[in-house]
Amino acid sequence: MIRLIIDNLVSKGYTFDGEAEDGMLVFVHENRTPILLVEYEENLIGFISRYKINDRYKKDEKKLLQILNQLNRESVISKYSLVVDHDYKRNQVEIRATWLPFYSADIFNQFFHNWQFDNEKRILDADKIEDFLLLTRKSKIAG
Repeated sequence: MIRLIIDNLVSKGYTFDGEAEDGMLVFVHENRTPILLVEYEENLIGFISRYKINDRYKKDEKKLLQILNQLNRESVISKYSLVVDHDYKRNQVEIRATWLPFYSADIFNQFFHNWQFDNEKRILDADKIEDFLLLTRKSKIAG
């Protein structure tokens, strides 16, 4: 199943960029936010993107969590979370979505369109998020 997803991403201009430290597959695009892919049990495919955050979250974590909760209420497919002081992914906002265990090009393309909107527009347009994010629309994977 993951092969069909990878082929679709490649057809959209993404290229495989190796494995991340956590074993996820990294796909990059010249004009888009990088994507991490992971295959879960039962052929579920996880889509993950990460945005680094600054140290302001330490003083105003409640505000950042309110912003992320609002994003979660608005999103149809993505889940936004705050990750801090984790072994291999420190101080970041993580965006996740899960693809189901079947493949239809039309349905996947709609899913992916919604993922890109959540991942590249919704988060970057969120009110006051710029107070916390280190990166801009030309994001890189958080380390």
